Amino acid sequence: MELFAGKGGAGRSAHKALDKIANMLAQLPNLRLEQLVEDNAVLIIVDMINGFVNEGPLASPNVLAINDRIAALAAACAASGIPVAALADCHTLSSPEFGSFPPHCLEGTAETELTDQLRAIGGITRIEKNSTNGMLEPRFKDWLREYGSGTYIIVGCCTDLCVQQLALTLKTTFNRANATSRVIVPSSCVATYDLGFHDSGLTGIMALYNMMLGGIELCSEITF
Repeated sequence: MELFAGKGGAGRSAHKALDKIANMLAQLPNLRLEQLVEDNAVLIIVDMINGFVNEGPLASPNVLAINDRIAALAAACAASGIPVAALADCHTLSSPEFGSFPPHCLEGTAETELTDQLRAIGGITRIEKNSTNGMLEPRFKDWLREYGSGTYIIVGCCTDLCVQQLALTLKTTFNRANATSRVIVPSSCVATYDLGFHDSGLTGIMALYNMMLGGIELCSEITF
């Protein structure tokens, strides 16, 4: 990766910083699900739907690769009594997002549905969202008021878009109210796409780093 090629010291400094961040992320600890059950945690799954996993212009093999892992975690959470919500992109043809991305996840299509692995679990509350930031959806805010207790596990895609926006908005909402919260993102259960200059390795690392700077608790995975 030729980051800041030709910039001399700036380029070397950037490479060193990225190496340090990557090494730090490679040493993240694991968390035990039983500990999170004791904390009355909830699980929030972001956009693990057909339109990003299996079909359509924004489906990514990187996201497909975490689907089974997230489904296993969701099943373990459901079996342990942890409430599970799944945010699902759902747009009309008039969506302004289509100025930045090709039309995707149109309402009434299979692209907006949870993957088969998640649907098979049962008991997951599916909540549609019409932007990259699910925190803005009134129905999601209602769900948080009913089930939220201060500990939130966030998984899904994309690390640098919907996951990052949700995690930081959730955390800063509590910060503003001087309320203690624990927002947890397992790095093994988030992914983003590769397309042109959008390199999943670079954008994923920087998104995780930005979340950490914003007070998000990172772990490698949640074991059960």
